[in-house]
Amino acid sequence: MIKIVAPNTHKEEIRYLCETIFKDFLGIEYNLFFEKRGNYKISFNDKYFILENVLFKNYESYLVSESIPKEIDYIEETPIIYGKNYWEIISDNNIIEEKNCYKKIKVGINENIYCGLDIFGSIFFMLSRFEEFLISSYDQFNRVTSQNMLSIKFGFEKKAVVHEYLEILWNLILNLDSSFSKKDHKFKFIPTHDIDHLYFWKDYNFFITRLKKCLFKYKNFKQAYKEICSYFLVRIKLKKDPYDKIDYFINKSEEIGVKSIFYFLVGQHCDKDADFDLKKLKRYLEKIKEKGHVIGLHPSFLSCEDINILKNDKEILENISQNKITFSRQHYLRFNVPHTFIDLESIGILNDSSFGFTDRVGFRTGCCYSYKIFDFINKKTLNLYEHPLIVMDGVIIEMNKEKAKKEIFEVMDEVKKYNGQMVILWHNSSFEVDKWEKFQELYSEIIEEVKK
Repeated sequence: MIKIVAPNTHKEEIRYLCETIFKDFLGIEYNLFFEKRGNYKISFNDKYFILENVLFKNYESYLVSESIPKEIDYIEETPIIYGKNYWEIISDNNIIEEKNCYKKIKVGINENIYCGLDIFGSIFFMLSRFEEFLISSYDQFNRVTSQNMLSIKFGFEKKAVVHEYLEILWNLILNLDSSFSKKDHKFKFIPTHDIDHLYFWKDYNFFITRLKKCLFKYKNFKQAYKEICSYFLVRIKLKKDPYDKIDYFINKSEEIGVKSIFYFLVGQHCDKDADFDLKKLKRYLEKIKEKGHVIGLHPSFLSCEDINILKNDKEILENISQNKITFSRQHYLRFNVPHTFIDLESIGILNDSSFGFTDRVGFRTGCCYSYKIFDFINKKTLNLYEHPLIVMDGVIIEMNKEKAKKEIFEVMDEVKKYNGQMVILWHNSSFEVDKWEKFQELYSEIIEEVKK
């Protein structure tokens, strides 16, 4: 069993990291000890390696803006958030060789390694998202702006950087004993669908408003004809409403042997919430349950500001679905770190999937495995798993189809590289209508790519 001796500060953060990294991600048994020291010593039998400690050594409280690096170093193409690209081979406490590339490090029987990268601190920075607690710039929906996130500033948002750190750590572990084997993760495609609107053709007044715009504002008579046909064919039940895609999603998921997660918006607290009769949900919820797919909550726009709204939304969905709800994703990906997640845990939510970018594809947490969220205010691990969102359909709307497909497939290749979870969000409203017409077949093409 691996022995980890850690500095005797920030104990709860270090316990969280050891459980997440060694048990959950790598599947390695370990014993953790604390003592007065400046760095981490990880050993097996008579061999060891040292990991630098920057974050927890330099900052008694890391919840200060100074703890966010202004510049970063690299190990080849891997960004170093904390620490430096410096390595030593040590024998009898003497440095016998210095290197700047971990891939070249091979040690003899009586030799050990010092690693200048703060693996623990760098992983904690990405997973905990305490960075977002410190960023003070917000967009029009009061969300933290991604432009100020470290991964965006230095251009590594499309790299699963946590997994790159895990690879470095794993090579160090193999230098302790080459017989170690790590947890066998499998690539998993997880299709998810936020149901913000149940129908496109809500009522006759909406149809007339659309028609007037086509005829008088845009003078687009061809589009006006399409709108008339669509509306009346839906009304006489010769065609499904453009947003009626739940059966379609279920069928596509079953083609590749996976289950979809449907997040339903049921709150009606402001103009950004559900705009349909909640009674009409019942038949869709019954179909999802019958097919064995997952019903999740899509908490209201204001839920991150008021736990009572969050509770009320959950109660409404549980009453309509007659189902215990344990999955959730925030509407508009609008949340406050860590307070929203503390609230979610308190009402019985066990799984969240809100940590995704609102303006690009990529890895907001640097990770494509599920992991427990850490409450850095109260210094405790929450009983709430995060399933990081890698791709949201809304970020591709201004791209052409080929560029969108290229970006999606590139990050999916990155997820496959680490046998991670490819969590994708595709709304039922992202077909047929307006700008979404050009992406009509893209979701099917993504499913075909997963089949390969």
